Amino acid sequence: MSSYRLHFSRLRAAAFPAIAAVTLSAAAAVATPVSSDPLPSQRTGTGFLKLWTAEWMAKHGTYTQDQAVALAQRVDYIATMKGKFSGTTLAAMRAANPDLRLGVYRNATFGNAGLDESLYARNASGAKIYALGWPSTYLMQVDSAGWTAAVGASCRDLIARSGYDDCYLDVLGSGPLTSVYLSSKPVNPDGSLWTPTQWITATSKLASTIRPTLGTGDVTGNGIGHGGRYFSTTATSAPLVAATDQIAAEGFVRDAKASITAYRKEADWKKDVDMLVDAEAQGKGMLTITKLWTSATAAQQDSWHEYTLSTFLLGSNGLSRFFFLRDRTADASQMNHPFNLIDPGTPLGAYRLEGGVYKRDFTQALVLVNPTKVAATVPLSRAHVGLRGESVTGSVTLAPNTAKILRF
Repeated sequence: MSSYRLHFSRLRAAAFPAIAAVTLSAAAAVATPVSSDPLPSQRTGTGFLKLWTAEWMAKHGTYTQDQAVALAQRVDYIATMKGKFSGTTLAAMRAANPDLRLGVYRNATFGNAGLDESLYARNASGAKIYALGWPSTYLMQVDSAGWTAAVGASCRDLIARSGYDDCYLDVLGSGPLTSVYLSSKPVNPDGSLWTPTQWITATSKLASTIRPTLGTGDVTGNGIGHGGRYFSTTATSAPLVAATDQIAAEGFVRDAKASITAYRKEADWKKDVDMLVDAEAQGKGMLTITKLWTSATAAQQDSWHEYTLSTFLLGSNGLSRFFFLRDRTADASQMNHPFNLIDPGTPLGAYRLEGGVYKRDFTQALVLVNPTKVAATVPLSRAHVGLRGESVTGSVTLAPNTAKILRF
């Protein structure tokens, strides 16, 4: 099942106003406590490592004000549904973290029944295309000026009513064309199937057209996928960087439901690192999402967390944000995980490859990643402390597909 299909089962109907609404049945929400334990001396979000959360993905119930404030202290961007945070709670969150921004969720490419017929995408037989499992949820004609206008009006309304800062446009990527959750595939007026390149061109134009209409609000998007898609020579998602103020890569380092022992080949893994470098060279931050939506022990979760975080630290130069979901029921309390609270300091240079290990020096840490199938030993010039509190001196051996963040 594609990640897009999983998204639909979690959306709130309230996220889609009548002008271009998507009516969906939300999964039952379960409130999960969020720790409000005191933070380390440096609040996450003020240092080099910046966190964010696609809060709309998680199975959350309501937040108490203390829980909401605790989340705001740990992240500086939250993508969420209208009404999730409001009133005095929203004010308290902003007071606790003046750098906090919230994006109001909006599906950019699907709509409900009852809209103007010219707005719907069509298959080769001229029929509307619906999402499997949601027969009243239709794929829209994403290159239509009318649909762009409708989404823009929806974003402006949602920002105004939510009190949030920008519009988070979901499903800008070409997943609908390459996944299996559509009833049929969309075609062009000449009967040819839509290509991923055509889709990205259209959704990039949609996002870039909406941006200047939002006043002080920005456009955040989701649709990069991962580095392999970003650097594809036939179906690149890279144009979405220029079209948005910041863009999410939902398949960073791994596919959500891949086996716990499945790792990308070194060349493919490296594309995720270089994707961050390339996006930040354009002055744009990348919002990375890594989902561990498969059976895993706590040790395996920690190993993937460190591997993903280390990969992020190799490529980011401070504009991007990190989000790791340790399981399918991930909630905001995971932002309290010790790995998310580290302060590596600032980078002393770009990442490099030495002896089969990718390295990057920070003022307060050394980041090491071994994305190969062969173990590698790295000599150390000083004593370090690992993320689990272990002392590391002399050298460290990295097993295949592992990483180490060694603090001074």
